Parts: sequence; C-alpha cells; structure tokens
Amino acid sequence: MSNYAAFMQRIIIAAFLIVCLLVKGVTAFAQDTTQIDPYRIYKPGQKIAVTPWDSIAAVAYQRHLSEVDSLQQLLILQRIEEAAKDAENVHSMLIDHCGFKQLPSQLSALKNLDTIIIEKCPALDLEQAMTMFSSFPHLKVLYLIQGRYSKLPISIGSLANLQYLNLRDNKLKELPEALTRLTNLNTLILANNPYLSEEEIITKCSGISALKSLNLSYCQISTLPADIYRLSQLEDFDLGYNDLGILPPSFTKMDKLKSLSLASNKRMNLEQVCSTLALMRGLTSLNLSNCLMNVLPKNFTAMKQLKQLHLQGNNLAELPAKIGDMEALEYLDVSLAGMPEHARIAELPASFKKLAALEYLDMTGHALTKVNGYFKSMSKLQHLNLGYNLLPVFPEDLTECQSLTYLDLSMNPIHELPENLGDLQALETLNLSGTFFYSADKKIKVIPESICSLVNLKQLYLNDNVIEVLPDKIGSLKNLEVLELRDNLLKSIPASVTGIKGLQVLNLKANELEALPKNLAKLDKLRVLNVAFNTKLDFNKEIPNIASIKSLRSLDISYNKVQTLKAQQLKDYMPQCNIINLNLPERKK
Repeated sequence: MSNYAAFMQRIIIAAFLIVCLLVKGVTAFAQDTTQIDPYRIYKPGQKIAVTPWDSIAAVAYQRHLSEVDSLQQLLILQRIEEAAKDAENVHSMLIDHCGFKQLPSQLSALKNLDTIIIEKCPALDLEQAMTMFSSFPHLKVLYLIQGRYSKLPISIGSLANLQYLNLRDNKLKELPEALTRLTNLNTLILANNPYLSEEEIITKCSGISALKSLNLSYCQISTLPADIYRLSQLEDFDLGYNDLGILPPSFTKMDKLKSLSLASNKRMNLEQVCSTLALMRGLTSLNLSNCLMNVLPKNFTAMKQLKQLHLQGNNLAELPAKIGDMEALEYLDVSLAGMPEHARIAELPASFKKLAALEYLDMTGHALTKVNGYFKSMSKLQHLNLGYNLLPVFPEDLTECQSLTYLDLSMNPIHELPENLGDLQALETLNLSGTFFYSADKKIKVIPESICSLVNLKQLYLNDNVIEVLPDKIGSLKNLEVLELRDNLLKSIPASVTGIKGLQVLNLKANELEALPKNLAKLDKLRVLNVAFNTKLDFNKEIPNIASIKSLRSLDISYNKVQTLKAQQLKDYMPQCNIINLNLPERKK
C-alpha cells in the first residue's frame, strides 16, 4: 500500500469516529433537553424517536430565538435611550417581544409617560415593573398583554391614576384585591383569560368603584351567576365569543348598562335573551354578530330602545316584519361580506321604511333586487353599503338622502345611473364598481355630467364597467384623492383631470388608452399610478410625461410590452419610485 493510500485510509477512519461521537453526543443532548422539536406537535406521553438532525434543528431554533431576543432587547434599549433625550415630550412607550426579566432602569427617566405597552414579555418580573410604574405620576394607560402571566402583584394597587388596564391573552387564575384601590380605573380588559372564574371576576371587579367598561370576551364563560347584578356600575360589557345560553333574570338590575356584546355566543336562547334585554331601557347598543341565528324571534322588536344593532355574519333569510317598530335605530349592520354559504335576504319588510333615524346601514352580500321607496324618509342616513347584492337599477329615492357621505353599490348588475346623481352633495366616497363576471349589459356605460358637481367627493370607484368616456369636467372634483377606473373601455382621459391637485391614487389599468393627459406634473400629490394593460400607449412619448411626476412612489406599466431599455429609463428618471413591469412570456415559434 502506498503512503498516499495509507494516509487517506487514516483520514476516513478518523472522520468515521468523529461522526460516531457527534451522533452519540447530540443524541444525549436531545435526551437531556426533553427531546423537543420546535417543528412538530407531540401528544402527551408520546414516545419520541430522536435523530441527531432533530436535535440539531432544535438547538439551532433555540439559538435563533436567543439571538432574536438579544437583538430585540438591544433595540428597545436604544428606543428608551433615544426617548430619554426628549423625556419631557415622551408620553408613551412600547416594550415588546423580548425576554427582559427586569425593565431597564433607563425607563424611569421618562417621568411624563401616560401610556405603557408591555407585549409578549413572559419573563418580566411584574413586581419590579409595578414598582417602577408607580413612579410615573401621569400613568393612565397600561397594557400587559400576551405575557402568559398567571398572577398580578399586589403592588398594582399603587398605580393611583390608572384609568385603562388591558390584561388580554394571559393565564390569570385570580385577581388581586388591590385592584379595588384603583379608584380611577374605568376600563378593564380581561379577554382570553379562560382560567378566571366568574365568581372571582364579579367579586373583584364589583369593588372597582369607577369601572364603566369590562371586556370578558374569549373567557370560556358558559353561565353567568345570579349575582352578576353586583357589576351594576358597568355601562359597557363585552361577553362576546363565549358559550352563553341564557341571561339570568338579575341581569336586568344592571340598570346603567348602555352597550352589550354577545357576539359569537352560538347556543343562546335568543327569545329568552331578548325578553330580558327588552326590560333594560338604558341599553342602546347590542352586538349579536356571528351567533349562527337563522331567524329572529317575534319578541326581538320589543327592544325598541336600541340605537345600535350588530347582526352581521348570521344566517338570516329575512328581517322581522315589525322591524320598523325599532324607530330609535341609528346604526344597523346585517352584512355578510365574504360569506357566500349563508342565507341571504332578498326583500326588505314594508315597515323598514319607518326607520327614519338610521344614520348607518350595511347590508353587504345579500340578494336584494329592489329597494326603491325605502329611503325617502331616511334624511339622516350618512353611510349606506348595499354592495354585492342583485340590484339591477340605481335606487331612485337615494338621491333624496342629502346627508349621505358614503355610498357603496359595488358588485351589483346596475347598468344606468340617474341624471340627478349630483344631488348627493355631501358624498365623500362613492363606489359604483362592477364585477368581471357580469355581461356588458349589466355594467355602467355612461357617467352622468352631474357627477362633476359632487365637490366633496374624495374617493370614486368605477372599476369593472364598460365606460367609454368620462365627463370633460371631471377635474371639477377638486377634493378627489382616489380615482379608480380599472377595467373599462376608456380611450382617453379628460385633460381637466390634471387640475385635481389632491389626487393621490389614479388607477387606469386595463383600458384602451391611446395617450395619457399632458402635463401630469401638475399632479404633484400623486403617489400611485397604474397604467398596466394599456397596449396602445406609446411609451416613447409617455415616459417624459410620467417621469415629470416627482411625487410618484408606485408605477405599474406591466403588460404593455415596454422594452427593458425604456423601463430602465423610467427607473433612472424616477429612482424614488417602485416601478412594476411584468410581461407575459413570449410564445415559442
């Protein structure tokens, strides 16, 4: 055997021995660290077959977390030190996602703090934190969230000026008696603390004299105790996302209650709940969203005192025939956005016309085909969303709603607009976008001249229609900030559009434009311009015009067969702008 061969043999043997030792060592390490693999979920008591590579992944992952935590701590220290340079004018501080066991001493220099947010800091010594917080005389708002804390220190009672305390997403098992010393505390968030008993909450919270708002959502509450009335000082009560069936009779003794959320309590006896709430004349806001309701009970309209009613995300095929008896309603949300599998309302009851006090109405996602005649009496209506319905025409009486500031009729098969659309002088947002899936005879073709008199309009959406021409005086919309014209048949844009000085977003994608308006530089607030899919544009002429918009930050010229050289020219002219130039791959001949 040659010397070289003998040398290589020794190298191979040595490498083999090293690998064996490494495997043994790593396996032992894995056993010592309970063999946790961060990328897997194990069942309790499950036997784990650990390979060296599992252990290496676990070690690498833990090392990565440690490095990230160290970096985050450093960034927070820098944040605090920077704030200390102007301590008198710093009023809030965020400390998040780190493994601090004690808060940095530098924080104590920020004596004018009124808001402190502690998020995802599970190792934090809350006793030390409360001692430091008590030295901030102006502290009014405190978040201790997502920290997996099981107990609060008694010293929290020293935060004499605290008004708002958010303790959501923890593992609290009890509340300290010291909370009753927080005589200025008016809002307490205990959401997603499932280990707290109802008795513990009522006993401690009833002693907080100033408490007006209490959030117990996601607390796995199935039954409210009879002594719930001890929380009689509450005005706002959130019991959403629990498992409640009924409300105890004593609930009616909470006579100061104004707002109640029972959202996503999916096994409620709604008839019993409505009977109870109808007796609470001070209750003006009720949230019953996402409760899987198929029908509203006959006694539902007995809650005539309600001003706000949230019913979105349910499975309702109709509204109560006597809903008009709820004449105090100012806010009604029955929307079904993104829920195609739910039952949909096809017709409004005749009594709906009596809801003259309505200011906000959202019925997105239903199957309404006719709403004419329902809005004549609604002179106070400001926000109306009837998007994603089946309305074939623009509701004529809507033009009598002179208080409307927001109108969304998008995704309806509307093909014609009224000439008196301009009567809606208060409008700030108008959405008349169609949908790709409707035929041309179910889309808007002509925009009435009167739209140019909507001088308060800030956002105008006309996407996915078959509009061929815009009114020449479109530039009269001096307050317009967003103009969406995607997927139409426009060959040109009126020159007056360059007079809309506040325009920030202009979407002209997928039209048939032959040229852009001249003097685009006048649009000195424009930040987003989309001219993709306008294959008739001559970019030899348009590049200087587009490049003159110095405020532009996003430009899409995709699918216009713009040569790489021309696109590069634009990038050279506009280094501050993100330019998108996607193109379809060329077919092989």
